[in-house]
Order: sequence, then C-alpha cells, then structure tokens
Amino acid sequence: MIYQSITYKPISNKINSQILYYKNKSGYIIGYKNIYNGNKVPIVQFKDFTRIWILPKEINKIYYI
Repeated sequence: MIYQSITYKPISNKINSQILYYKNKSGYIIGYKNIYNGNKVPIVQFKDFTRIWILPKEINKIYYI
C-alpha cells in the first residue's frame, strides 16, 4: 500500500483547538469518506491513531511514500 503524507494550507483560527493541534503534524491519507453531494474527502491518520477528514482544498501538499 502506498501512503500519502500531507501538509495543510493556513486555516482560520476560529476552528476547534484540537484540530489546530494536528495542523503541524504529518499524517497519512488512509482512505476517503463520502460527504454531501457525493463529494469524497480524504481521511487522515496521525501517529497517535487519531483520524480526521479534511476538505481537499485545505491540503497544501501530498507526498507519496
């Protein structure tokens, strides 16, 4: 399986502080989730096994490992 490491674009400071904690951490795209209107968003997993989904427009770079 090919893992994809990502970095994020700058985001608003009005968001949940827990998400800001993970903003500077590197994570891996482990799958995708379908949201409204059939859009697919990546699910990102971090080293402590926390998973979040993030909009593709918020991803800055994807590194293939």
